[in-house]
Amino acid sequence: MHISYLISLTTMLFKNILGKRKSYIIAIIILIIYTYITGFSASIIRAVIMGIIYILSKLIYKANDTLTNISIAALLILISNPYIIYDLGFILSFGGTLGIVLCNKTISKIIKIKNTVNKKETIKEKILKIIGVTISAQIVILPISIYKFNTISIYFLLTNLIIGIVIGPIMTISFIFLGLTILNILNFNINILQRKSILKILEISVQILIYISDISKLPKSKIYIATPSIISIICYFILISIILIIYSISNTSNKENLTTVKRFKNIHALLKFKIKYRTKQETKNKVKKILNIIIIVIIIFNLFKTNILKENLEIHFLDVGQGDSTFIKTPKGQTILIDGGGTSTYDIGKNILLPYILSRGYTKIDIVIISHFDTDHIGGILTILEKLNVKKVYIPNLNNYWKTLEKQSSKKNENFENYKKFFSIINRKKIPVQKIEKGQKIKIEKELYFDVLWPDTNNLIDEKLLNNNSAVIKLNWKNNFKMLFTGDIEKIAENKILDKTNKYILQAEILKVAHHGSKSSTTNKFLEKVNPKIAIIGVGENNIFGHPAETVIKLLKQKNIDIYRTDENGEISIKVNEKGKIKIKTINNVCKNY
Repeated sequence: MHISYLISLTTMLFKNILGKRKSYIIAIIILIIYTYITGFSASIIRAVIMGIIYILSKLIYKANDTLTNISIAALLILISNPYIIYDLGFILSFGGTLGIVLCNKTISKIIKIKNTVNKKETIKEKILKIIGVTISAQIVILPISIYKFNTISIYFLLTNLIIGIVIGPIMTISFIFLGLTILNILNFNINILQRKSILKILEISVQILIYISDISKLPKSKIYIATPSIISIICYFILISIILIIYSISNTSNKENLTTVKRFKNIHALLKFKIKYRTKQETKNKVKKILNIIIIVIIIFNLFKTNILKENLEIHFLDVGQGDSTFIKTPKGQTILIDGGGTSTYDIGKNILLPYILSRGYTKIDIVIISHFDTDHIGGILTILEKLNVKKVYIPNLNNYWKTLEKQSSKKNENFENYKKFFSIINRKKIPVQKIEKGQKIKIEKELYFDVLWPDTNNLIDEKLLNNNSAVIKLNWKNNFKMLFTGDIEKIAENKILDKTNKYILQAEILKVAHHGSKSSTTNKFLEKVNPKIAIIGVGENNIFGHPAETVIKLLKQKNIDIYRTDENGEISIKVNEKGKIKIKTINNVCKNY
C-alpha cells in the first residue's frame, strides 16, 4: 500500500511538469531511495521490486502480470540472500500478496463485491472491498501465523477495516511532510508554520494508528491454537484450493471457460447419478463388503493392539534457567505440569512454557501441581493459568502460614504476592484447587497416580517454611516405574520425611534433586532410601547461587547415579514403556536406555 501511494503521488506531482514517462523514471528513483530510508526489510524490497516492474511495463508498453512480478521479486531477493526464505517478514509479505492475487477475485464474488471501475464506489462497496482483500490475504497467512505464533486474532477484520479507511489520508500527509522537509533541507524557504501544522496532524494520525493497534490488547482478543503439523498445513492449502477452484468454475460466466464448466458439471451429474440411482442389490453388496472389512480391521487391531498403540509415559524437564518445570504426558494423553518457574528478566511462562506446550499440540493442561510459591517454581505458571485451559490445580496445604502473612502486612513478600496473583487468576477463571498434604493420593488414570509424601500440615517446619514444606510427590505407574519430585526441601525436611515414611515408599528409579542441587539438600541417608538410578537437576547456567553444589555432585557420582542437568543438557526428555524401561534423550544428543 505504501508503494502504491508513493507511485501515485509521485506520478501525479511530476506528470504535468516533466511529462508522464519522466515522472515514471522519477518514481523508480524515489522507490529506490525509499528502500534505503526504510531499512531494506523483506516486505519493502518485495513491494519496491514489484512497483518498479509495474512502472517498467508502462514504459515499454507491456501488459503487467502480478504473478510474474511476485516471482521476479522473490527470485531477486533470494539471489541476494537465500537464507531470507526463513525470515517471517518475507514469508508473510509474499504469502499475503499471493493470497490477494489468487483469492481476491473469488472472494469478491462470494461476498458480492460489484465491479465499480467506471463509477464512484459507495462507502459499503469500499468496506466490502477492504474485507475482501483482508480475507484473501488471511487465507494464506492464517496457517503460517498459527504455526509461528499459535494465535488467531479475533479482531483482524475490524483492525484491517479501520486501517484501510484511515491509511490513505495518513500516508498522503506523511509524504507531504517528508517532501516539505526535503525542500527545506535543500534551502527552499518553506513556511515553518505550514510544516508545524502538518507535523501536528501527522502526530495525531500516528496516535490513531497506535490506538488501532491497541485493539489487539483487548480482553479475549486472541485465541491460542496448538502448533499444526506441516501435513495439516499442506492439507489446508489443498482443501482451500479445491474449494476456490470449484466455486470459481461453478460461478463463471466467461465464455472461454464454458468447456471446463461443462466438464465439471458433467462429472458432478455422473457422481450424483452413481450415488442416487445405484440398485438396491448393489448397495447391499457394497455395505456387506464394507462391514466385513471393518470387522477384519477391528479383529486385527485388537490382536496387535499392544504393538500398534504403545502406551508410553513421557516426562520432559524443561530448561527454564534457574528454576524447575516438568511437563508430563500420560499414556492416555492427559497433560500434567509440575512447577513452572525460573528467575529471569523476562516472562518464563510467555517465552518458554506457553510456546513449548502449544508446540507439542496442546491448548489445555489437565493438572497443574505447584510445589511451593517461590518465583523460580511458580513464575511461569501464572501465565499458563491465564492463557490456557487448566482443569485442576494442586498446591501444598499451608493455610495457617498464608493467614498469618495476610495479617502481618509489613511482612508481605514476593512469595505472598505470587500467592495473591495465583488466587486472583484462579477465582476469576473458576479453576478448581485442591490443597494436598502427607498421606493423600492424586489419582490420574488407571495404574497411574501420585503419592503425596509432604508437607505434614500438623507438623510444619518453621525454618525456611516455604522451601521445607514444599509438596513432595512420588509418581507411580504400573508398579514398574517410580519417580520422586522433591520441590525445594532441605536436610531438615528430608530427615523428617525419612522418620515418618516407609523406605519402600521413598524408593524411585528417578529423583528430581531437591533445591536445584543446593548443598543444604540431598543427604547421604536420603539418597540411600530413595536409591535412584537417575538424578535430574533443574538449574540455570552460571547461576549466582553456585547450584548444583560440588558436594552433591560428588555424592551422586559416588553412588553411581547418572546425572542430568538442564544447564548442561537443556531439555531432558524421558520415555517409559509399560514394562518400566526408561529411555532418556537430551537436546545435546545424549541418549541412554535403562
